[in-house]
Amino acid sequence: MKLPTALPHCSIPAETRHQFFLAFREALNNAVKHADASEIELEVTADPSELQIKIADNGMGFDPPAAHSRGNGLTNMRKRLEGIGGRFAIASSPGHGTTVNMTISLNHNGS
Repeated sequence: MKLPTALPHCSIPAETRHQFFLAFREALNNAVKHADASEIELEVTADPSELQIKIADNGMGFDPPAAHSRGNGLTNMRKRLEGIGGRFAIASSPGHGTTVNMTISLNHNGS
């Protein structure tokens, strides 16, 4: 697990925190439940303008376009992040693990 030593001081609206958490939980749950991974790496980075969480596993990977037809998890995570002005990216291929990146902007004016 990689965490920043310091975080920017800012206010994140409750709905943004909630949606970001739900997307994070879904990504982590998917890695634990479906990847058959021996390692899962969590990395949190923050700078004055954004917060990013990366979840990477060394599991069996999958074909992301094909996964959209099997369930709503990836679509829901993307919609959650886009709904709060964030970004969602996934990289995976069969046999090579999966990396999920979720990023939100940090609000410094308290609104």
